[in-house]
Amino acid sequence: MSEKRFYTPTELLKKYPQVADKLRWSRNDLGHLVRTGVIYGERVKGKTIIDEQSFLNAVRFTNSVIESRLIKV
Repeated sequence: MSEKRFYTPTELLKKYPQVADKLRWSRNDLGHLVRTGVIYGERVKGKTIIDEQSFLNAVRFTNSVIESRLIKV
């Protein structure tokens, strides 16, 4: 049996709670990222589903931007 690949925003935030805690991303934020094409997802039966790998790529990219902006003294 294959591992699940698509999740609702709520499921992703439950699976990766540090995204909500540290990046302050909400379900609405994830929906906006899908609508604007930043992460891959679809609307199915009135719900947004998001590709987990696309979500993780966005988190990694965000982390790299944050790290590049750190001021080291």
